Amino acid sequence: MTAKLQEIESEYDTMKISLAINEKHLLERLKSMISAEIDMAVKGKEQELLMNLWIDELNQIISDFEKLKSMHPKEFSLRINEISKTVEIFKQNLKK
Repeated sequence: MTAKLQEIESEYDTMKISLAINEKHLLERLKSMISAEIDMAVKGKEQELLMNLWIDELNQIISDFEKLKSMHPKEFSLRINEISKTVEIFKQNLKK
């Protein structure tokens, strides 16, 4: 009786390991399929999506401008330089 229980327990452990491996493979396949679907959904719209992201970032910068007004002049200057560099990066990316 004990030998049969050990055999069943061994089979059960093997099935758990097999299930874990199959689950990992399934998740990898799902990730791959989802990535492919996203790629197809955005194909040809990359620039539009990037532009929307950049617009959102610029809106965030503009909304933070009120905070900038209350800063010390040197800190304000640093933040303005940072914003200027960000805008330049956007310009360069738009030219591509």
